[in-house]
Amino acid sequence: MDLDPPVFRYHPNPIASGSIVASGAQCVRCEQRRGFIYAGPSYCEVELDVALCPWCIADGSAHEKFDASFVDEALARPRSWAYGVRFLLPPL
Repeated sequence: MDLDPPVFRYHPNPIASGSIVASGAQCVRCEQRRGFIYAGPSYCEVELDVALCPWCIADGSAHEKFDASFVDEALARPRSWAYGVRFLLPPL
């Protein structure tokens, strides 16, 4: 593992929750092996289970490429909060 995963404002400890796991898998978005992979749910038309690195989620590129969100919209809070969680998840 060469990098620490990005920090997510609305999910302060994704490793402890199991949403991000140590892995040698290649990200389907950036095609890099960064030592971690997202293991949480994704909501889109493409099957993305254990396929994205947390950096592509954090910078919004996973959403841009796959129109993916990472929280169930039925459970989302007000739109401004949900947008940050579903698409951008900016690092702190």
